Amino acid sequence: TTPWTLPSNYLSAINKNMTYTTIPYCNKETNKKELLIVVQEKVMEIRELLKLGNGLISIHGLRGEELIGLKYKPFFTFNNLHNDYRVVHADYVSNTSGTGIVHICASHGEEDYKTCLENGFITKESKLFMTLDVNGFVNNNIPDLKGMFYKNYVKDKKDKEGLKEDLNTWVIRRLKENNQFLLKKTIKHEYPFCWRSDTPLIYKAVSSHFVKVE
Repeated sequence: TTPWTLPSNYLSAINKNMTYTTIPYCNKETNKKELLIVVQEKVMEIRELLKLGNGLISIHGLRGEELIGLKYKPFFTFNNLHNDYRVVHADYVSNTSGTGIVHICASHGEEDYKTCLENGFITKESKLFMTLDVNGFVNNNIPDLKGMFYKNYVKDKKDKEGLKEDLNTWVIRRLKENNQFLLKKTIKHEYPFCWRSDTPLIYKAVSSHFVKVE
């Protein structure tokens, strides 16, 4: 997922019609044995990315519908408007990329918002947990990070020198410190840009008012 949206997590989505697999994994930092749950079609790719080799056997056959309703512990607990972190179904979750599990953030994605709405975790009148102001800087909801920009966008790597830490980088660093980080991978995809300033745009929920007229 996009790291900077993780502090605003609401749910995790899977596809109930897909099959999932557990991969035995030993955390090198804590030496703790864990089970990673991923969609079956991506097992070999993820094992290769994690350099697990052939020593550990993956367990197949976990139906997606068995995961629906399970609770989980979020990475961050800044969200004071929501504390019911569960796994839900979403048709748009696919087995062609990622892990088959999608992080849902109602305040920063149209599909995410609809998923939370359809599953009854928010209503159209609900106040959403927001971490960014209208200019993309962290607001009062994360006091220690207030004023931090969401992501330093640079066209040239040389421009990164001297930049202050952004929310994207902070999230990745914090995940590493808490031994919750597996790997980082860059995915190329289409992204909306402002035609005036040629800078990236972000999806952000805003309050809207409409006047009913004939």
